Amino acid sequence: MEFEFPIMNRVPVYPLNVSKKERKENYIDLGMGNPDMPPSDHIIQELVRNSRMDSNYQYAPSAGILSLRRSICGWYLDRYGVLLDPETESIVTIGSKEGITHLAMATLTKGDTVIVPDPTYPVHTHAFTIAGAEVIRVPLLHPHGFLKEIVKTIELSKNKPKIILVNFPSNPTGMCVDISFYEELVSIANKYDIWVIQDFAYANIAFDGYFPPSILQVEGAKNNCVEFYSLSKSYNMAGCRIGFMCGNAQLVKALKHIKSYLDYGIFRPIQLAANIALSGPQECVEHVVAEYKKRRDCLCNGLRKLGWEVSLSKATMFVWAKIPELYNNINSKAFTQKLLQDAFLIVTPWSAFGEKGEGYVRFSLIANTEKINKVLEAISKMMQIDSLTLDYIDCSVAGGEW
Repeated sequence: MEFEFPIMNRVPVYPLNVSKKERKENYIDLGMGNPDMPPSDHIIQELVRNSRMDSNYQYAPSAGILSLRRSICGWYLDRYGVLLDPETESIVTIGSKEGITHLAMATLTKGDTVIVPDPTYPVHTHAFTIAGAEVIRVPLLHPHGFLKEIVKTIELSKNKPKIILVNFPSNPTGMCVDISFYEELVSIANKYDIWVIQDFAYANIAFDGYFPPSILQVEGAKNNCVEFYSLSKSYNMAGCRIGFMCGNAQLVKALKHIKSYLDYGIFRPIQLAANIALSGPQECVEHVVAEYKKRRDCLCNGLRKLGWEVSLSKATMFVWAKIPELYNNINSKAFTQKLLQDAFLIVTPWSAFGEKGEGYVRFSLIANTEKINKVLEAISKMMQIDSLTLDYIDCSVAGGEW
């Protein structure tokens, strides 16, 4: 007997997964943003030490242990000068994806509308779809142009949007903003009485002297804004599934309320390891950033030599690259399939992130420079062959099927 589940018609299969049947034995995976480096030793040691304690195998508070929430607030105060109440303005989440999705479920219902950037990370869209809301995609081509489009969208909407979601530094494009962007966004949110969610997953992964600001640095931001952060990238704790949300007390309360029904908290040793990560020495983060910068430079400089149009992003662990003119007759989804088949390389097409990124693919910097150089060599060979046999590339793949 087969049943139809309506939510499966509203939400596509998660686009950043590559099925095993599509993978080659000797492929290099630069698709999903899955860090290949381990956490620092002092973080692992804290995890191991606490894992040996019998008492840590009991349920933990779904909102997070108080010592971790205090460290979260201390982290904000040290980095951004933002004062937060660990009891009412912070909550621990099972990574950003879980937090954003459950916050959407806690605050939205059928008929509500939400504004998200296009392109953007899939959960930024589908978390709200799961909650039953209508998603309005606003093109993100330039930060301040994006704000103008937001205002236009709000004023033209019959049903005023309830939430604006932003993500800077941006996944997938790496686009960055300064504090003036947030000042204008907070002003818009106050004027139209709209909540703002900022996904700050790449707060630490920044290069070339750029220091990403927090939206909570803006005066009055806590009136209607929250910010999510994940320890997955900066501290290489992706598999631990731990992050947090800070800001507006009403939204923190809403997320805390729904989470009390959905989970019994993250394994306490993981929370204690996160505590030491945030409050302990930060040289480990500096090492991670230096490694990603080295990989970024290697990949971008190599792609440029091959004729790709690509800029050096000031932040994130991604490179957003325009497909070479040689392949103008196929779309980005088909191009990623070609890279898989001919260069044994996995990257992510624009279609995973929205409708406004056609002609681009995203590389994740999850391989060392030795592997990246192998990637560049494979792409170079593919392009050399294709430049001689371009007429034989099947234009029927424009629909994305091979």
